[in-house]
Amino acid sequence: TKSDQYPYGEERRLFYVAITRAKVKTYILYDRRFPSVFVDEFLHPEKITEESYAKHPNANKKWTRSADNFLLTLYHEGKSIKYIAEKMGRSQTSIVMRLGKLEGKRQ
Repeated sequence: TKSDQYPYGEERRLFYVAITRAKVKTYILYDRRFPSVFVDEFLHPEKITEESYAKHPNANKKWTRSADNFLLTLYHEGKSIKYIAEKMGRSQTSIVMRLGKLEGKRQ
C-alpha cells in the first residue's frame, strides 16, 4: 500500500490499531510544541495527498553529518518541529525520529 512506502509506516499502523481498538473513548495527549504527524493525519485525513509527499524534497535521502548538526542547532534554539521540517525539506516524522536517534547517542 501507499502507507508502506512512507517512512515509519509501521508506527502509523500501530497508532491506528491503538485508536481503533478503543471500546468507548480514546484520549490522545501530546505536547503542542512537538505535534505528532500521526495525530494530525488522523484528525485531518484530507491533508494526505500526493502533494504532501512531493513537498519533502529531502525525503528518503541519507542524513549527513552537516544535516544532523543543522537539525540539532535548530532544535536547541527551540524551533518547532514543523519549522525544522519545512526548513530541512523533510517530514515532521522524519525530524522527530532523527532527533530521537541523535539525542539517544548523546546520553
